[in-house]
Amino acid sequence: MDVECIYGRQPVQLFLQKSPRRSQVLWLDRKLDAKIRDRFTRLARGRSVAVRAVDRGQIDRITGRAVHQGVALETEPLAVHGLSKLFSVLGRPGLVLAAIDGVTDPQNFGAVCRSAEAFGLDGILFEPSHSPPLGGAVYKASAGAVEFLNLYGVDSLPDALRKIKTKGVRLVGLDASGPSALTDQPSAGATCWILGSEDRGLRPGVRSVCDAVSAIPMRGRVGSLNVSAAAAVAFFFSRKCHL
Repeated sequence: MDVECIYGRQPVQLFLQKSPRRSQVLWLDRKLDAKIRDRFTRLARGRSVAVRAVDRGQIDRITGRAVHQGVALETEPLAVHGLSKLFSVLGRPGLVLAAIDGVTDPQNFGAVCRSAEAFGLDGILFEPSHSPPLGGAVYKASAGAVEFLNLYGVDSLPDALRKIKTKGVRLVGLDASGPSALTDQPSAGATCWILGSEDRGLRPGVRSVCDAVSAIPMRGRVGSLNVSAAAAVAFFFSRKCHL
C-alpha cells in the first residue's frame, strides 16, 4: 500500500490511540528513554504494528530531517473525497464548510484544519496541486485533527465552489480589505468560508465566485491576522450562530 510518515511523539501517540488507519512500521530512536520507548512499543503492538529500533540518522532520512523526537510511523495515506460525497451532505441543517485557496505552508494548512475540527466544520475543500502534502508536517500542525475531518480534494476550486453554490451554499471569502464585516453575514443557511494564502490572498477566480468578501472587525494597530487565526474566528462565529 502507499504510505505516508507521521512523526513526533504526540502526533504518533494520538494516531496509535485513535486513528482507524492501518500502519506498517513504528520507527524508534534506539537511544530514547526506556519508558518512552516501552510506551510506544505497547501502543504499536496493541495494533499489530511492527516496531524497529534504529539509529537516529535513519529516522532523519525517513522523515526528511523533520523534528521527529525520535519517533516516526509509516501509515496508509489519509482518505481524500471527491465532490460526489460532499453533495450527499449539502442539505444538512447548519452546514459549515471551509475552502483553502492556495495555502501551501503545512503549518498554516494544518492549523486551519485544527480549528475546523475543533469547531465541528463539516468539511474542507482544497486543490491538492496548490496545497502541501497531507503527511507528517500537516498532521503535526493540526495536532491530528486532519484525521477526523472530511477532506474534499478538487481539480479546480472555483469550479467546485460554483457547483456547491447552486446547491444553496453561501460563499464568503475572508480578506482584511473586504467591503463587509464578518459579523454582518447571515447566521442562517449553509456557509462556506474561503481562506486565501497570506501572501496573495484570494485568487481572482475564487474571489469572483464569492457571494461576499468580509473582513474581521479589529481595533488594534496591526489590522490583520494570519490565515489560521482568521479561520478560527470565522469558524467560531459560524458555530456560535448555529447554537
